[in-house]
Amino acid sequence: MVMPYNSTKSAVLPRTIKAHLLLAELQAEARAERFSESFIHHFADDGATGAEPSGFSAIPPRAGGGGMTDLDVQIDAAHRQAQEIENQARQVEARIIKAGATPLTRQYGRPVDTAAIKQNLTLVSVLNRRDPALASFLGVQTGDYIRQAEERATRELQAQGCDGLLLGALHGHGTDAQLEPSGP
Repeated sequence: MVMPYNSTKSAVLPRTIKAHLLLAELQAEARAERFSESFIHHFADDGATGAEPSGFSAIPPRAGGGGMTDLDVQIDAAHRQAQEIENQARQVEARIIKAGATPLTRQYGRPVDTAAIKQNLTLVSVLNRRDPALASFLGVQTGDYIRQAEERATRELQAQGCDGLLLGALHGHGTDAQLEPSGP
């Protein structure tokens, strides 16, 4: 029985890929062993005792060797830290977008650049007006919009002819402030 071309190709292809991957892994292991031997011989010829510096191993771990090296642990820790920074930066960017502004461009794994935000007057203005909590978190809160709201509330009360107390929370004080009489 003659097998169609497609079925032969599909039967042979996975074995070929597997063989290539195994060959590449063996070649990489051989290169690593040659490198470690030349590395050790190089430093042994320089008058060193042949001992490796503390915390450093010139011989990489074997593919099925088990435990992680110190470098692997450091790499994993750095990656986790970059992911945490990225997650926080994305949350900040989402709040910036929710406030109606456009976040500044940044590189993956880098925090939001507050110095660049401080230089962008439009972004600072939008954040102060629409998300004062985020503006405070980023260190760009000016308090202008709070003062404007307080002044607007004071003018409205004075226009209504209200004499008396204005709550201190509107003025940012811990005490109540006495309004001046609005009429003669």
